[in-house]
Amino acid sequence: LKTTFLALLAVSVLFVACKKDDDNDPPKNQMTIAGTEYDFTQGVIENYGTWLSVEAYNFDVTILSPGLTIHEINGEIDSVSGIGHGISFEFYSADSTDLAKGDYVYDEDGNGGAGTFIYAGAVVNYNTETEEGTEYEITEGKVTVSQNGGSYELSFDCKTDGDVSVTGFYKGNLKHYDYTGDVKSGKIKNRIW
Repeated sequence: LKTTFLALLAVSVLFVACKKDDDNDPPKNQMTIAGTEYDFTQGVIENYGTWLSVEAYNFDVTILSPGLTIHEINGEIDSVSGIGHGISFEFYSADSTDLAKGDYVYDEDGNGGAGTFIYAGAVVNYNTETEEGTEYEITEGKVTVSQNGGSYELSFDCKTDGDVSVTGFYKGNLKHYDYTGDVKSGKIKNRIW
């Protein structure tokens, strides 16, 4: 009986230790909308420079799933093709050269002050050819941005106007596009969805 008890105790300790290790797994590159997970594999950051007369700089970040492909012409985004999922944020940063680290909160007034985002939207099963899919407009929330070298980390916790939860995480490189001297922007600024 003592041997059986010790064996059960050892198995219990191993099970708890394994469970604890599972809790320490890093977050996945994905978003969750209404409880369903969608993977991310790529992202871009577009620098549009100053915003009106406010001391803030416009950086748009778009993160996409593997089914979507970005096409370029002369170093600018020309189009996006495929079927997939994505999320886009229009951030306003205090840093003129890059998206500053820190928290960004949704600005419902659309003033674009530093540390805010004034637009965010997500799509699921979006077909770029037919322009069909499920679209979500984000109307509240927070995004935390950190950076280590060329790698960005974005963690977001947002809601739509229909009170649908949109949460997620992305860690990886973001391809940079600089439109500060050129108002003719790529397809992502004009919203692929």
